[in-house]
Amino acid sequence: MFDEYALDAITESQRHNLALAKQDYAEKREYARARPVKYKLFFGWGCNITCRTCNQVPFRNQMKTKLAPKAYEAMRDQLADAVVVECLGGEPFALPTGLEFMRDFAADQDMAHVRLMITTNATLLHKHIGWLMDKERITFNVSIDSVGEGYESIRVGGSWQVVEANLRTIQGLVRGERPNWRLNVNAVMTLTGIRHLPAYARFMAETGISSRFEPLKIIRGIEETVYQEDVLEHPYLLDTLPDWQTRMAEAIDILTQAGMQQDANTLTRYFTQLRGANVPAASGTEPRVLASVAGPDVLRMVIGQVGGGVVLDGSAFNAATINDGAVIGINFFGTLPADGRVLLRLSWEKARLSRRHLACHAVLVPQPDFFLSDWREGGDDLTLVKDVEATVIGDPMAPRRLLLSLMAAKVGYVALLPDRIEVMSRAA
Repeated sequence: MFDEYALDAITESQRHNLALAKQDYAEKREYARARPVKYKLFFGWGCNITCRTCNQVPFRNQMKTKLAPKAYEAMRDQLADAVVVECLGGEPFALPTGLEFMRDFAADQDMAHVRLMITTNATLLHKHIGWLMDKERITFNVSIDSVGEGYESIRVGGSWQVVEANLRTIQGLVRGERPNWRLNVNAVMTLTGIRHLPAYARFMAETGISSRFEPLKIIRGIEETVYQEDVLEHPYLLDTLPDWQTRMAEAIDILTQAGMQQDANTLTRYFTQLRGANVPAASGTEPRVLASVAGPDVLRMVIGQVGGGVVLDGSAFNAATINDGAVIGINFFGTLPADGRVLLRLSWEKARLSRRHLACHAVLVPQPDFFLSDWREGGDDLTLVKDVEATVIGDPMAPRRLLLSLMAAKVGYVALLPDRIEVMSRAA
């Protein structure tokens, strides 16, 4: 675990501290003698873009800053033996305390031997190249997820034109004036990403910028994005992209031809996984309504709450935490559709929705009797619709209870329960 730091331990003091840290670890010392080899400094959740896959967005307004001003001055004496100091947000370049720390660190020539690592969205790099050039050793960790329209669809508020130019600038400096700089790029595996994967691969091949491809992680607050984007966990999404195999194969071929075999191998593993996924055949049959409730009767389906502090005010509640929500339950006593699939259609009148009044997230939590087999969002000019399909586990004729959580979309906002809930089936 210490090998990644060895090449960057260039002073005798760093090497001694690294060796001491290894020894502390090997001896399982409760109280370490070594100073930290790596510092991770978290400056807050404030950011200049709103990524759909970001787990900070739902409660970002609860912590705009973390470390106090003048943090570098207060910590300077502790950092000299470190190998890496990483700055994280949010977006460090958009946080005044983060920007102040990085500027001070880069300007301090006595810290030239300590690598500055910045986890950034790369939207603001062009404004700071001047003072960044003062630092000999920098690593940029950048998540972009896709290119062009795909990038801007996922990373809302970002400009691919700006980010692409910044990445090309950094890569040029790595190959020229700043050989000790490093550029690490990351993409999560999403439906949008696969749609634009050949273009992403061409960008990688043209620039020589390698990319890690990683699974999308689910966390409270972004479940609906996961349901609509995470093809690895929800391969039913691929039925909306009939040529997905062609796109993935083309991207793999582009990377292979460019000699980027490690990246090609990673995509090949995901390609194999998706081709082997057991995806139930989609039914073209229009669903029929088995039962429905509307208006005040929706509240009769609520059997409990999560979060502990939920107080329903009519068909809404104020979201004090991201874990606040109401739970609805539907009992089946040998009445499940023959195919074992139940479609819950949740509808909201758009006239009720506003910047402060948001539709609840429809979350099918793990449960013993059902699993999520499809999730779609749609509607028209007047209505927002969320279709949640659950498939029974085991005998559909046995008594079952289906649970659906109606969760807060964002902390500090009003969460609206649906105006109508319909229990539906596509079975003949």
